[in-house]
Amino acid sequence: MGYRRGVALANTRLGAVSVLNHQYDQALGYLKTALDGFTALRDEYGRADALLAMGLLRIQEGRTSEAMEVLQQALHYFQSAGNVKDTLSSCFLLAQVAIQERRLSDAQSELDSLVRDAVKVKLQVSSEDERMLYVATIQDYYGLLARTLLQLDQAEPGKGLILHAFEIFERATSQALIEKLALQQRSDTFGTENPLQFRPGIAQSLLEQLPRHSVLLGYFLNRYCSCAFVVTPDQGIKMFTLSDPEQISRIAALAAHRVRASATATPNRELRQLSDMLLKPAAPQLQGRRDIIVVSQGRLDLLPFVLLPDPNDPAKLMIDSHDVVQSPSASYLAVAQANLSQEHQKELLVFADPVLDMGDPRLKSRTLNSVPEGTVALSRLVFTRLEAEQITSELHKGQYTEVYGFAFAKKAIQSKYLNRYQYLHFATHAQEGNGPATRGALLLSRFNEAGRNVPYLLTSDEIVRSISLARW
Repeated sequence: MGYRRGVALANTRLGAVSVLNHQYDQALGYLKTALDGFTALRDEYGRADALLAMGLLRIQEGRTSEAMEVLQQALHYFQSAGNVKDTLSSCFLLAQVAIQERRLSDAQSELDSLVRDAVKVKLQVSSEDERMLYVATIQDYYGLLARTLLQLDQAEPGKGLILHAFEIFERATSQALIEKLALQQRSDTFGTENPLQFRPGIAQSLLEQLPRHSVLLGYFLNRYCSCAFVVTPDQGIKMFTLSDPEQISRIAALAAHRVRASATATPNRELRQLSDMLLKPAAPQLQGRRDIIVVSQGRLDLLPFVLLPDPNDPAKLMIDSHDVVQSPSASYLAVAQANLSQEHQKELLVFADPVLDMGDPRLKSRTLNSVPEGTVALSRLVFTRLEAEQITSELHKGQYTEVYGFAFAKKAIQSKYLNRYQYLHFATHAQEGNGPATRGALLLSRFNEAGRNVPYLLTSDEIVRSISLARW
């Protein structure tokens, strides 16, 4: 059709795809054609865009001086034009050039600045799709920055750079979780103070606050940095590299699927593979530790670490040798630990004997609403109260709190500071629904004192938010 700009644009895209496919000679031909086309058209933006792709090609070829030249040309144009997105992309590629040239301190400075600028830009973006694009981009910035810090630590050990790299991992983890909640329109889940918010100095706090018998494993799976951090109060922070993050994610997803579909806890092939990949390098630090705290991202969030074979005793599962907790982030751990240290901490919180049945004698009058259609009829669990009372009889009155009957409701769980208790005892039925919102839910009281229906499912998400850290 004689659309010369369209031809130049197509050549730029074909060149970029060829770079990704490692077809470098073919990519060079496409990009030279694109540059000639945009130059003839005096299209400065198109030319800068093609130069960006050319810079990526030269980086892949290891021709760093040529990459630096074309990327600086592109950066100058994008900065002059006020194009923030492409300015960030140019700076990111220039940081990669600095890494290839072993100018690691320059790369660290560039990436620190990139992260700050990208976070500011993301806050100004109104489009949800564009915001999520920035979130994914910033995760790559974090990944490359963490890798740079680890390389600097190898070159100059003892300067605390691993602590800095751990905090970069924690910042990436916290930000990804917060954005995930915002995307699901649950940004107000935690009220005014979000315990997932990154806390500067979290690495040093963990070293000071982790109990002697505990270890934290933090997994960072990113295409630029795939590593694990091992945090112990006596040995500090260590790290080890992981294999291909895409392979780990793929195996983890398959393992989680097979665990959900299986009625047994027998380790499948994938779980054994993941134990070798994720736990075996940390085996010396796990030896003799009672509590294992796992912080992870992406597919690993769905992986039941308790079912992985113990790397120090493959005949056993992790659940046989350790108490394993999977935490949303290390910052969340800090909040939980602070709650544990508050006054009036008690030993035990007991929930038992909910009101589940319309015929329950505790309902003095007929219920004003029927049980929702499709709900399974359940009889009263009278012995759960006897069981709970037997447990509490071994403690002094000030050491426990009891919640029975109508009080066994969502408002009670939401009003109790669960992390102030060392142990939680829930005695009720569980229900697995058809959708993700009710998967693995616990049943609370279905009725209040007036006989009205009340929300009675404590979903898996709510359990994770409210309960998972109570033991720690």
